[in-house]
Amino acid sequence: MHSSGAGSTKKSEKRMRDDFGAQPVMAGREPRTAAMPGRARDLPLIRYRATAAAVSAVAVLLLTCGKEKSRDLAEPPARTAAIAAETRQPSVPPADQYPGMDRASSRFVDSLLQSAAGVSGLAARTAFFCRALLDFPYDSTSPTGEGPEGTVDSAPLFNFGAYDCVTYIEHALALALARAPRDVLPRLTAIRYRDGVVDYTARNHFFIADWMTANGGLLTVVDPPAGYRTTRIVSRRAFFKRKGISVDRPDTVLKLMLWTVPELSAAVAGNTPGDGVYIVAFLKKGWKYIDANHTGILEISGGRALLFEASRMRGSTIALDAAAYLKGQEAFLEGMVVARVKG
Repeated sequence: MHSSGAGSTKKSEKRMRDDFGAQPVMAGREPRTAAMPGRARDLPLIRYRATAAAVSAVAVLLLTCGKEKSRDLAEPPARTAAIAAETRQPSVPPADQYPGMDRASSRFVDSLLQSAAGVSGLAARTAFFCRALLDFPYDSTSPTGEGPEGTVDSAPLFNFGAYDCVTYIEHALALALARAPRDVLPRLTAIRYRDGVVDYTARNHFFIADWMTANGGLLTVVDPPAGYRTTRIVSRRAFFKRKGISVDRPDTVLKLMLWTVPELSAAVAGNTPGDGVYIVAFLKKGWKYIDANHTGILEISGGRALLFEASRMRGSTIALDAAAYLKGQEAFLEGMVVARVKG
């Protein structure tokens, strides 16, 4: 996991980026997109570097357009069966080079956005771009950072060539919110950073405590029917101290109501949450100081449930049968936090 909570050692920090050590159980072959430009085997790594100050200014404007509380009740999004077909990439003329974006990245994003022109609604578009970004390599070393101006993490602000579990979701959401290539990076920074300020200390490192809270306007938390209560401790001071950064932030005690694996498995089988797209935060047993160990996108459509994730074990972004995945991970999971993507 790219942006996750603080463990007690450097080794635990590295493990925060990883999905679970057990091999996921798969029911049949995962869906694949049609051959398209930008697949990992077809193109070199495409990375996006930009001036952090300029990106932050645009992201702040986006954030000030109104925030909603994360637990607002929302109507279920439209059915996503229309996006179940393979993603097809059209041939597009060479794109102009957008500010801060190299020509190859511009063309790739143009192609993606044009292919999604007929897909409406944030949830449906998020699932669409999860498919479009399948088969790219998994990167546990920090696929994105604060760009060349970053003093702690100078990895690029935008990376089309490789993902971890968090950056996979962030890129899909940013593309889903964008209407033009020049929109993508401001959307991404608004998702990733507190108040859109591109700085390592402002990044939403803890997935539940920071990321899901900051992006509450895009999500609605779905409570389990019974659930399992647990507590996680978020120590930002300890996290930043390991990076040589002093911050005056008290520890946060998270009291969480989790979906158990049997509960979510039954809900998926019975389609009780309803058709839609969900972000799922997975909490592994025995990790008191990390609020989430892994995350993915759950799509329920027409009686079928798929989990999209960047998998360390498989070494790429993949889609799995959700019920089979949950069954294979039951021994490792304490539970899950589930939030519906609005719209």
